[in-house]
Formats: sequence, structure tokens, C-alpha cells
Amino acid sequence: MTYPITQGASSVILPVRVLNDANAPVLGLTDESAGLVVEYKMVGQDAWTSIELVEGTIGEHTEGGWVEDTGGDGFYELGFPDAGINHGNVTRLRIRAPSQTKYRYDWLTAMQVSRDEVPSGETIATRVAELLSSLRIDVQQSVQITGDDLEFVRGDDYTSHPVRVNLDTSGLENPNEDLSDYRLVLSVYSSETEALFAIAADIVGDPGSQYAMFAPPASLTETWTAGTFNLLYRIEYAANKYWTIKRDATFRVVASDTDPDDITDVTAE
Repeated sequence: MTYPITQGASSVILPVRVLNDANAPVLGLTDESAGLVVEYKMVGQDAWTSIELVEGTIGEHTEGGWVEDTGGDGFYELGFPDAGINHGNVTRLRIRAPSQTKYRYDWLTAMQVSRDEVPSGETIATRVAELLSSLRIDVQQSVQITGDDLEFVRGDDYTSHPVRVNLDTSGLENPNEDLSDYRLVLSVYSSETEALFAIAADIVGDPGSQYAMFAPPASLTETWTAGTFNLLYRIEYAANKYWTIKRDATFRVVASDTDPDDITDVTAE
């Protein structure tokens, strides 16, 4: 099981489960149980570090604190050492029950966000919201477009000629802020409530000249209906964590055998 650790975390209490070689839960272990082994190792290190166990209390952090969870079934609480948390890296944990030969492995992951990016008193959400409020979109592609709108030809394969969306960071407090940890997501709606599809691309380039390249395959674009739809630009910081940039753009899908002037505008009011 992976345990995500937030930026700046300390005094972390980990729920761990101890199993024997037959994968059955081991009950009744204490910090003094002979043969109980609990160790950690950061990725990149050569050796495992043994955690010296002490008597723990449910819901309270003591470094090395070990206490059986009241829920039973082989679960325990472990007061994980602060020295084993390396932000921006992964720390592996292994446990071996007394008189057993197999280890049980878990790992911790620390969010790769520096304290400089998230000032004291702010959260990821407030920081990204501030960033996006001043971010401008500039679309560059071969077809004629207006402003922040996007236009695709249905059925075309954009692998060789992707659509480029530039990110103008000049309005940010730090115009050279690196956005390469983010992805730009285009969400398309036929109305305020009906979502049609979403495509995403990594933000790349040097700070001050950053962009996302969209190259949906023909297998995807051939299913799109010709017309004009609502388009939301979003930033994705992590899976399923979005921040909307704007909602007043349009997404046009042009059938290859249809005159663009014949397309019915279905954009919601």
C-alpha cells in the first residue's frame, strides 16, 4: 500500500499490517516481541535502517512507537521516524513477523512541491488558483482561429502536426515560474451540465516560453460531432485535481467534407 505524505509532514503515524508467511494476520505483537523486524530505506540508499520500536499509544506519535490497532486483523500503528521522510522521493518500509522468513513491503511518497512554491499559510489549491487567475492562453495552429478558441478537423490524425497551446505567464507575480509539473486539460461541454470529452497534455518548455502540444489520434477525433461547443481550459496538478482557467472559449469540430459556415452553433448561453 502507498501512503502519500504531504509537504512538510512530520510526526507521521502509519497504519501497517503484519502478515505471516502464509499471508495470515499476526496478532498481539508488541514493541518487545522477539524477532519483529521493522525497517525503512529511501530510494537510492544502499542499506535498510532498522526502526527501534518503543511502546506506543493509539493516535499519538512517538518515534518508533508501536501499538496494535483496536480494529485487530493484524493492523498496528507505527510512529514513523522523521528522518525517513524525504520530500520529493519514495521511502520503502518492510516488516517481518517473528519466526517468519518473508517481509511485507509498503512505501511512503512525499509530494514534490518545495516550500518556496507554497508559502506558509497557503495551500496547493490557493497557490494554483492565484497562478491561474493571471495566466493567458495563446493558441497556435494551422487553421484560422479567434482568440482562445480551438478548432479541430474531425478524423484528422494530429500526431505529425499537433495543436500547440502557448501559456503566457507575463501576468504572473513570477513571470518565469516553471509550470512543467502541471498538465493542461481541455474539457468540452455541449451544455452547462453535459460533458463530452477531455484531452490533456504535459506543459513543457523553458520558463517564460511554455506550452502544451495536443495530438489526439484519428481514432479519437473521428468520434467527435461537428459543431461548436463550450471549452474549459484547466490545469491538472495531480490526478483528478483540477483548477479552471476560463470558461468563455469555444471548441469547434469541422467535418472534412463540411463547409465551416454550415456548422450549427450549439454553444450554451
